[in-house]
Amino acid sequence: MTEFESILSVFVEVVVLAGIAVALGAVTIWTRRLVPRPLRGRVYQVIAPEGGGAPEQLFTALHGLLRPWHRRLIHGQPWIALELAGWQGQARFCVWIPRGEESFVDHLLRAAYSGVELRPLAARRETLGLLNY
Repeated sequence: MTEFESILSVFVEVVVLAGIAVALGAVTIWTRRLVPRPLRGRVYQVIAPEGGGAPEQLFTALHGLLRPWHRRLIHGQPWIALELAGWQGQARFCVWIPRGEESFVDHLLRAAYSGVELRPLAARRETLGLLNY
């Protein structure tokens, strides 16, 4: 066996082992993403004084929650849920905010609507990891 052939065989072994490691890593990340994760966050009622605001500013700024692709791949993407409900002539606006993003969303709301207040709502019961209010 010549020196070139021995170097080539070592190179091939390293490439094969690297390919196996990449494949195992991809399978691990893929299966981890398939496992349901509990939703950790809280529902807040948004109380704002009457008057104009800038909803387009709020929705544009919410893109700040978008994570880089590599963080989304491993940790997932945080999301928020907005609810606008009417009952007996009154409107109620609520937002579900994931844990760790409360101050970010609070700042966005205050920038879009001056004088806004976030009031946490108490959970009534928990079902399948989702909180019902």
